[in-house]
Amino acid sequence: MQKYCSDSSTSGRLSRRNSRRSPVAALIIGTRQTHIPKKNSVSPATARNAPCHPHQRLNPNTNILEFVHRQQGFGDKVAAFTSWDVFPWILNEQRSGFPVNSGFENLESKSNPVIQSLNDLQHRQPLYWQDGVRMDFLTWAIMKEYVLENHPRVVYVGLDETDEYAHEGRYDFYLSVAQQTDAWLSELWDFIQNDPQYKDKTTLLLTVDHGRGDKVKKQWRDHSIKIEGADQIWLAAIGPDTRALGEVKAPMQLYQKQVAQTIARLLGLQFTCEHEVAPAIESVTDK
Repeated sequence: MQKYCSDSSTSGRLSRRNSRRSPVAALIIGTRQTHIPKKNSVSPATARNAPCHPHQRLNPNTNILEFVHRQQGFGDKVAAFTSWDVFPWILNEQRSGFPVNSGFENLESKSNPVIQSLNDLQHRQPLYWQDGVRMDFLTWAIMKEYVLENHPRVVYVGLDETDEYAHEGRYDFYLSVAQQTDAWLSELWDFIQNDPQYKDKTTLLLTVDHGRGDKVKKQWRDHSIKIEGADQIWLAAIGPDTRALGEVKAPMQLYQKQVAQTIARLLGLQFTCEHEVAPAIESVTDK
């Protein structure tokens, strides 16, 4: 992602897995190269939203967004927007209490004509994928309008299309949507740095929940425990608490499970719950 990586090289860090607090906001972007088993802590009718997907089971584990939402000063200041309609179950929206706008779900707004237009538009998109996936540009646009209208403190965005096109073997589309996401991130960072509530108080954290086949190149479409290289992921961060390290190449072992406590640390919190929580990634949180 050229533009985001260009910005993070001067203001943040890009880290591969083996290889001051932000008191106002954290914005977490997850791209779904992605599959449900890895989303426990970081991240659960019409034909479009009926709970018939095999993964539509309420997640019993407390996630970091739910924990933050319960803390003083964060009530009604946490929200999630995702393209895949399974996230209300992954994040257990029923128990968590914060809004999770996913799939083809309308966003409530009584006075914002843009949101009302987006609600209508999403029901007119072609059903290109049959697994409850809204196109990423709609998810992103709905998220932007919500942020402009409500100024939440923590936002999670789960995108999808890189995963869909990779599974189809459409490397051209895969690169195209990745480039588009990069442009959105650049625009988002410009907005953050020009908004008085967010400027110099907000961290943008970008990661994925799995890799793709890499050792055997013809397996690049897929990901599973049997696909060599699919366990390798990356993370990028930019914000006032993160040193400008560029792409980190020093030998180290980091784990996806560390992202949850990293988010908490960036918000000045300590994530505790009924399950074990891995330590924060200090090089992201300690400038």
